[in-house]
Amino acid sequence: MDLKELKSAARSNLEKLSNRVRSLAPGTIYNSLCASTLLPVISAAGLGDWGPAGALCGVLGSMGGGLVAGRIQEWQKRSEAELVTELGEKAERDPKWREALDKLLEEFDAPRIVQSALSDTDKEWFASTLKDELSKLGNLERYQAMLVGDGAIAQGEGAKGAGKRGVAAETIQDSIVIPGDQNLAAKGHIVR
Repeated sequence: MDLKELKSAARSNLEKLSNRVRSLAPGTIYNSLCASTLLPVISAAGLGDWGPAGALCGVLGSMGGGLVAGRIQEWQKRSEAELVTELGEKAERDPKWREALDKLLEEFDAPRIVQSALSDTDKEWFASTLKDELSKLGNLERYQAMLVGDGAIAQGEGAKGAGKRGVAAETIQDSIVIPGDQNLAAKGHIVR
C-alpha cells in the first residue's frame, strides 16, 4: 500500500466516522480523527504489510514517524476505543505527540473530510466542537482556517479565494461560464 492508497483507506475510515461523529463521547473528536486516520496503517501492519507505516513515517518526518512507528505493533492489540483514549492522553500530555498528530490530520485532511460529509447543521456543530477541543489542547492556532459552509479560505502569501461558484484568477485565458441563478461569463480579461 503506497501513500495514495493509504490516504484513500484513511478517507474511507473518516467518512465512516462522519456517520457517528455526533455519538462520540465529549472531548474525543480530535482523538477519533487521529485513530480513524491511523487504523489503515495499523491494520496493514497486522497483516505483515509495513509499507504503509513507512509511507506514514515519511509524511510525519523523523520525530513524528518515530513516535508513531514505535507504537504500531502495540496498537494492533488494542480496540479502536482504546486507541482513541491513548491518542487523547498522548496529545494532552506531550507536545511532540500533539505535533505529530496535528501533522497527521493536516496531511490526510481529516477534519475537512469528516466535515464535508456532514449536514449543514452538523458541519457547524462539528467545527465548533472541534474548535473547543483544539483550544483545550493548545493547538487551535494550527487549525484557525476551518471553513464551515460554502466558500473558500485563502491563506499565505499570494493566496486567492473565491466565494461559492466563484473563480479566483489573475488572467482568464478563455471564456468561462459559472452556472447558477445568475449565469456569469468572462472572456479574456484580468480578474482581481
